[in-house]
Amino acid sequence: MLRISSTQGIINMRLFFIILFIPLTVNVFAQSENIDFLSKWVDAEIINVEIINSESEEFSPMLWSNYLLYIGRQENIGLIKAKKDYFDIKASLLNKESVLTNFVFNTELNSKYHEGPLSWDSSNDKLYFTRANFENDKAVFDSLGRHLLQIYQAEYAHGGWHSINKLSFCKSSDNYCHPAIFKQGESIIFASTIPGGLGKMDLYKSEKISDDEWSKPINLGKQINNPGNDWFPFVYKNLLFYSTDVKDGKGLDIYLSEIDQLGNPGSPIRLPNPINSTFDDFGISISEDGSKVYFSSNRPGGKGRDDIYQLVWKTNNVEQTSNAEIETQNEITKAIQNPFSIKTNKDLRIQIKNSINNSGIPQSEIYIYIIPKNEAINFAHQIEATSNVEILESMANNIGSSISYVSDDSGAISINVPIDEHLFFVAKKDGYLPEWNYIFANKPIEMLGFELDRK
Repeated sequence: MLRISSTQGIINMRLFFIILFIPLTVNVFAQSENIDFLSKWVDAEIINVEIINSESEEFSPMLWSNYLLYIGRQENIGLIKAKKDYFDIKASLLNKESVLTNFVFNTELNSKYHEGPLSWDSSNDKLYFTRANFENDKAVFDSLGRHLLQIYQAEYAHGGWHSINKLSFCKSSDNYCHPAIFKQGESIIFASTIPGGLGKMDLYKSEKISDDEWSKPINLGKQINNPGNDWFPFVYKNLLFYSTDVKDGKGLDIYLSEIDQLGNPGSPIRLPNPINSTFDDFGISISEDGSKVYFSSNRPGGKGRDDIYQLVWKTNNVEQTSNAEIETQNEITKAIQNPFSIKTNKDLRIQIKNSINNSGIPQSEIYIYIIPKNEAINFAHQIEATSNVEILESMANNIGSSISYVSDDSGAISINVPIDEHLFFVAKKDGYLPEWNYIFANKPIEMLGFELDRK
């Protein structure tokens, strides 16, 4: 569990603003029988998403497109980092069975301070995220030396993130974090230390007035907020999920509340096992179709201080969803294996060689992914962040169309490629490590070479 650093004067993103635990009498909550959504969760199992998790903290997952975004400790990747305890938005690509190796998501969103947790508005292509407050490139602290948090929004367009601005209700003197956007981007629930609240960290709601203006935050009231911390909200349809630390005295638990047509939450219900444990459970995220559920926890048996877990069902509904996903992936695989017709007008010779003796590698494969122009900027950012071929190829497969070829006995391939396109190449051969290249085919290119290393 993360702690406040008294020596550095920094308060951690994960357990921000924790002071002393205040014992409370546990309230008895009304149990709604109208939420069928939870019925299948009782028999579910959870699995540790081991490929993402480390000995440190990974928490607050969020599903976005074909990515699983989450929050993880910063790494030195070229940016000047102010403090070792700050966090970045990270990501992993999803495939039909699991997730792939993690990487820093985007340098446009991550600063040298804290970022995350976050929420995606699919109706308007906007991302809402927590960011540690800074002005003129200098961190903003409160009177106790704690780095204050604010909520920002960013628009996704043409493959990049634009118009990154702080929400209008954020004041530099208070903390605003953990956004949960809903009602097609017209409402937001978030956690804050606004004076006059009911606890240390309360949940508030605000309504969008215009693209640049939000209404004055309204406290969600005693129905939700307690003297302790109520935070990490997530809204799925008309269901508000959030975490609180004062119900049973056994760490953070995830609760659920139905939101009525006026946007008011009803009586909360504690989620069943295996989601909640006697340790900290928080930061839940659910896919739009309800087939995927991720959350974070520091329960024993994990890899680190906070790990990300996935909920796995054994019901027929989920099995049908999984089969549909597999069929979709099979269609993608067929598209890669069977090149399709595409307008071409640029001759290109590709040579694939052994890096040791420089001899051609016969019957090697070349995969060419055509990256859409509106995705090219973001794809280039990912290339800057990682050189992992598996990650880059999976990303290219998710966003672009593809063609594949096999080399002749000399390791050569002569093809036509589309002009004025962003092209990602991956050369492969059993027994060798794959190699990649990325070009913008707007200039004459007659030869492209790949040298593969033996495994």
